[in-house]
This record gives sequence, C-alpha cells and structure tokens, in this order.
Amino acid sequence: MKSIFKKSIIVAAFLFGAVGISNAQVKVGANPTVIGTNSNLEVEAANGNKTIVNKANGQVTIQDGTQGSGKVLTSDANGGGVGNHRAYRQPPVPFHSQGQY
Repeated sequence: MKSIFKKSIIVAAFLFGAVGISNAQVKVGANPTVIGTNSNLEVEAANGNKTIVNKANGQVTIQDGTQGSGKVLTSDANGGGVGNHRAYRQPPVPFHSQGQY
C-alpha cells in the first residue's frame, strides 16, 4: 500500500512540474538559440524572414520584407503569402436623372 502511495505522490509531483514547463518558448530554424521575449513560437528562415506567435495575445506576425502599414496578406495559387497594398476603390457617384448632385 505504501508503494502505491509513493508512486501516486511521484506522479502528482511530475504532473504539477509539467504544468510549469508547458509555458516554454520554441524557436525553429536559423539562429535557434535566440527568441523574442514576447514570443511563444518563432520560425526563422536562413534569410532572416520570421513567423512569430505572440504569447500574450496569440497574434501571428509574418516578417518577410513585404510587411507594412496598410497592406493585406494575400496568397498565390500555391498558398505562398505576400503583403500587398489594399486596393482602394472610389465609391460610385450617385446618379440623378436630373443631372444634379
């Protein structure tokens, strides 16, 4: 009976310890020893492009040189993403049969 109790205590201690470890950060790719302090996951290509998952809010950031303000991530036929400027279309001018606006 004491053996089962000891094993239960060991398993419980292991499980509680595993919960603390589950907040680990993961870096994959180039320069695997350096990861941003706010990142849960970073995937870095040899050319320095990165995909980052923020650990505070889960936001995904793609840094590939095409990112920028006012851009939208679009994909090609193969699923490759690139940041493009948003297409802005002028709203249509209302038509009045009297020719007045």
